[in-house]
Amino acid sequence: MTLMTYDEEFPYPPALTWEQADSLAACIGRAFPGWTVWRAHRTWYATCPDPGGLPRTLHAPAPDALCEQLAARAATDESG
Repeated sequence: MTLMTYDEEFPYPPALTWEQADSLAACIGRAFPGWTVWRAHRTWYATCPDPGGLPRTLHAPAPDALCEQLAARAATDESG
């Protein structure tokens, strides 16, 4: 078993209240229509059905990292 330590590249996000996290998740969801965004423990998730009907799930340790993944997926979806 390894313990998680502070990593400069992936620092822990600041502590948020449940209300702040819910508000931020809703804001991210509005920025990326079709995606459902939520947080569980210290991980942020986004789920969306793909054109084949199967769910796609992204996850990241912080909301900004999740937004980067969502933006990359949106760019891929637009170009493909």
